[in-house]
Amino acid sequence: MSVDNKNIYRVYLEGMSATERTIFGGLIRLAEREGTHFQMESALEKTDIFILDGLDQRSLEFGRSHLNIAQEAIWIDPPPHLTPSRQIKRPLHWTTLLQLMERIVGRNREPIA
Repeated sequence: MSVDNKNIYRVYLEGMSATERTIFGGLIRLAEREGTHFQMESALEKTDIFILDGLDQRSLEFGRSHLNIAQEAIWIDPPPHLTPSRQIKRPLHWTTLLQLMERIVGRNREPIA
């Protein structure tokens, strides 16, 4: 999708605490100021980025029922039975999460340390 010649990338998020979700919302607004537009989605269709929380039961159930998506998702504290290529541990480094998201959509502002 395009708005004012800028792409909007859809993000499906399962898990995170209320505080983390609030911070994540701010991260999305920060990314928009920097030129990357992310939009939260509640449906799976046409979603570009999946973020799953390994400490959240719904995320674990989602991962079991959508194995192909689970392997491509960004996992926060992934469960031990998964070894996803995109993962981040708590405490969350928000810029690293943003960089992982941008890498998925083909943008790479800075390398991930």
